[in-house]
Amino acid sequence: MRVPLAWLLEMVDWPGDAASLAEALTGRGVAVEAVERPGAGVVGIVAARITAVEPIAGSDHLKRCRLDAGPRGRAEVVSGAPNLAAGMVVPWAPPGASLPGGRRLEAQEFRGARSEGMACSADEIGLPGEHADGLLALPADIGPGDDLVAALELDDPVLVLELTPNYAAHCQSILGVAREVAALTGGALRLPPEPSPPNADLDATHVASVRISAPELCGRFVALQLAGVGTGPAPLRVQRRLAASGVRPRNAIVDATNYVMLEVGQPLHAYDLRDLRGGVIGARRAAAGEVIVTLDGQRRTLRADDLVIADGERAVGVAGVMGGENTEVHDDTREVLLEAAYFAPLGIARTARRLGLSTAASARFARGVDPARVRWAADRCAELIARWGGGGVSAEAGDAVTDSFPAAPPVVRLRGAHVRSLIGVKLTAAECGSYLTGLGFRVSADGVDRLRVLVPSWRGDVAEEIDLVEEVARAYGYDRIPEVLPGGAPGAPYRDPVAEAGEAAGAIARAAGYSEAVTSPLHAVGEWGRLRLPAGHDLRRAVQIQNPMTEDQRALRRMLVPGLLDALGYNARHRRVDAALYEVGRVFQPSGGEALPDEPRHFALAAAGTGAGYLAVKGVVEEVLERLGWVGEVGWERPAAGELPFLHPGRSAWVVGAGGTRLGWIGEVHPETAAAYGLVGAAAAAEVDLGPVAAGRPAGVRFAPWLRSPAVRRDLAIVLPEDVPAGEVAVVMRAAGGELLRDVRLFDVYMGEGIGAGRRSLAYTLVYQADRTLTDAEVDAAHDGVRRALAERLGAQLRS
Repeated sequence: MRVPLAWLLEMVDWPGDAASLAEALTGRGVAVEAVERPGAGVVGIVAARITAVEPIAGSDHLKRCRLDAGPRGRAEVVSGAPNLAAGMVVPWAPPGASLPGGRRLEAQEFRGARSEGMACSADEIGLPGEHADGLLALPADIGPGDDLVAALELDDPVLVLELTPNYAAHCQSILGVAREVAALTGGALRLPPEPSPPNADLDATHVASVRISAPELCGRFVALQLAGVGTGPAPLRVQRRLAASGVRPRNAIVDATNYVMLEVGQPLHAYDLRDLRGGVIGARRAAAGEVIVTLDGQRRTLRADDLVIADGERAVGVAGVMGGENTEVHDDTREVLLEAAYFAPLGIARTARRLGLSTAASARFARGVDPARVRWAADRCAELIARWGGGGVSAEAGDAVTDSFPAAPPVVRLRGAHVRSLIGVKLTAAECGSYLTGLGFRVSADGVDRLRVLVPSWRGDVAEEIDLVEEVARAYGYDRIPEVLPGGAPGAPYRDPVAEAGEAAGAIARAAGYSEAVTSPLHAVGEWGRLRLPAGHDLRRAVQIQNPMTEDQRALRRMLVPGLLDALGYNARHRRVDAALYEVGRVFQPSGGEALPDEPRHFALAAAGTGAGYLAVKGVVEEVLERLGWVGEVGWERPAAGELPFLHPGRSAWVVGAGGTRLGWIGEVHPETAAAYGLVGAAAAAEVDLGPVAAGRPAGVRFAPWLRSPAVRRDLAIVLPEDVPAGEVAVVMRAAGGELLRDVRLFDVYMGEGIGAGRRSLAYTLVYQADRTLTDAEVDAAHDGVRRALAERLGAQLRS
């Protein structure tokens, strides 16, 4: 929000300069980001009448102009402007004056003619807008000798507000900021005068009536018809104010709608009345797939939950966002329909966000406009159009109100004790009421130390007691609130075992050479194709955003690894082929129906390039699980066909905990998936759900001293079906060997001659040890138990 200071000071007094006002507003929570001075350096420019225009010998375009600047005297200047004419009143920069940017004028000679300064165009004095070529012809209300720097506010400072969502609603207008200044100073607020638009001398030739077909989205719709209007320029000072506020001046009609919007915060729109069809104007829901070309020339495809302004045949605007090109005001427009409305804020915010079309109007409607200013704004705008461009109101098309229009401001109770407990300042209820009254609230006593507060219509952001507490704190002054440490003994720190598991996993990954990454939780629906997920695959069941910022951010992630692969591909495109990344973050699992999704925390790894293989990633995952207490409790299970289609079918596995719980998966990335992400060479990845890892870990890790007794090693070779994982074999061995079996290590895998098709040989070293020297009989008994368990549970055959 940009606030020209001179415009603001028409409504409220401020004793200091722009810098002091900026500091004071920031202290109240209305942050002023900067104070700009677009006309810095402009000094001494006055109005002067051209009394004579004479040619200069030897020049085909330069003329000598005699000027009358009233009490400032007479002068001569040389000009080559094409529109020179006696009787014009123009800007004159005499010797000693300065133009924008600090250019200082001095007397000069051109072809023997002396020029005392210069007569100026609009651009030369820093006046924005579209103007005729040549010198600026000043309006009749500016006479010779008038100070143009003051009359046109050429050096007026502009406050640039950085509005937070808390204060965006009521500070998006000059009036809203003026209310804050009045509360600061305790001074009077000068409201704009009550409007009284004139009636047109002509009868309306096109008559429209108002119809609201979506009452839940449109609370009020005011439509006025104006006839005999003109589309000439608005007054120069108005153009200057609009430009300083960030709005490009257009013509008297459009400028009037923008001026009132900036003045009181109510957006308006003007339609060329002759282009409206069917004798109707109003608000309805768009038809699914309905297309409208907006004023920016873009085709917009709408949805059934969008609200449009429509005539009797078609949409003529996206309600609260932007008008349609089919009813735009043109230079030959003489009759307009003026709209002022109150729309449901959430509906406007949703449509603007989905269309990627943020406008000054949508920003205000999305945060809620003052319902008490809707009709007032329509009358004010009609009055300004008539004043600046002629004509008047020819008919009232209608003023329709629905049940969704706020009927009355809310009443909120405030407890003085609650204020004191939250802001730490000993304020009485009466003092709180005084601060709120200064902000425009109507306050009355409601018992001992309690207040009944009527919220003003322009404060739609205040609905609960805590909102009033914040207002009291702002008015009291944040800088005056003392800094006090809270009393009492601190409570026991909350420990989140899942978060702790994530921190431990990250530390191990960093130690293994992985770099942490933070990827977006949103992705495109097309991500499923890169992951080779077939139709109906469970991972395609993702939570989708109804109004994504872009199509690349439509679905919430089910896994972390795709984001890491995308990051690895980005690195590869920038010639960093070897990279290893990890991430700890939440994924989103659909819960069904309207329920919010589950958000488990996962740990993921992805590596590409040299050394990026299945075993390397498996080693990190094993280290993580062992560090978290899963010592000897983890197995590896081969995935069924199609379960993990983004991984190499022969180099992937489920990570399985005790009881068969799937903790995650690991594997080499399928070549097609790697190519889809732009990876070069081999790539491997893993992902673990930290929830079951943290929940199923042992209660504590027990540490024991090294055993000093000798260990007994026995080798064991078995033949079994190829699809039996080696990890499952180790789990069976540990369970059968009991406490005497201290370690199991796989040292050989053989497939080939003498084994049989579909089978393989696994050779293990088993280490037996206790706190005493074991006898051969004890070791033999334990070892025989292992062999029997392998035969009974896995169908293993001993290999001699």
